[in-house]
Amino acid sequence: MSTNLVINVALSGSLAMLWGLINSLQIIAHMPLLVIKFPINANVFYQMMLTLATFDILPTDMVSDLFKEWLGTN
Repeated sequence: MSTNLVINVALSGSLAMLWGLINSLQIIAHMPLLVIKFPINANVFYQMMLTLATFDILPTDMVSDLFKEWLGTN
C-alpha cells in the first residue's frame, strides 16, 4: 500500500507538469491569432511552436514516400 501511495504521488506530480506544459503550448500556439504586430523573431518562434503543436515536424509526403519505398510499392 505504501508503494502504491509513492507511485501515485510521483505520477500525479508528473501529470500536473505535463498538463501545464500542454496548456502553455496551447496558449503560445494561439498567440499569432491575436491582431498584434510582433517582432520578426517572435513570429519565427510562434511558427516553430505552431509546427510542434500541430505535429507537422516531418512532412507527410516524405514519410509516405519512405514507407512506400521501404515496402517496395512504388
